Amino acid sequence: MSSAPDFTDIQYQFSAFIRDPDNNPIPSGIESRRMKIYSELFYNNVEDFMAGNFPVLRELFNDHDWHKMIRDYFSHHKARTPLFPEMAREFLQYLENERKEESDYPFLLELAHYEWAESAILLADEEQDKKHINTNGDLLNELPVLSSMAWLLSYHYPVHEISTHFIPTESADTHLLIYRDDEYQVRFIQLNPI
Repeated sequence: MSSAPDFTDIQYQFSAFIRDPDNNPIPSGIESRRMKIYSELFYNNVEDFMAGNFPVLRELFNDHDWHKMIRDYFSHHKARTPLFPEMAREFLQYLENERKEESDYPFLLELAHYEWAESAILLADEEQDKKHINTNGDLLNELPVLSSMAWLLSYHYPVHEISTHFIPTESADTHLLIYRDDEYQVRFIQLNPI
């Protein structure tokens, strides 16, 4: 009988080290240099993906704090889907349910949601069925149809204006319409509360 660990145990040890190399040992029998390469490769892919999907959020954080947050997400969040395009939604769930950092901006989750919405509507599989829609119709005499590719969003902060040059210090209710047009361009319109 072999004393080597079960293959499943090795997989758990391998993934635990990749997710959190500072708090998990290298699986026995695997060279540390190789494990470091795997760990960095996985982390860098996740970090790069998050920075690309949340560019304004990334700009607001210094390197140390950004990597600390992404490492915490990568180490502790248990994703519910293996689909790569859903990773941004997983990050939103982490921010909403797991991140407990007192020094975060009060608009952090709303800004992340706003940035996620842009990619989510772009990648959505839905198409507007135009068979029963008169695209040249009269809005006053006919029934308007809201596109399935138009989402109404409401926030407590002006998320569409946030940048390194504008960081709001107080809330200001903001209402936006995000939509994908026929050329697959994502557009935003600021709305009033009505």
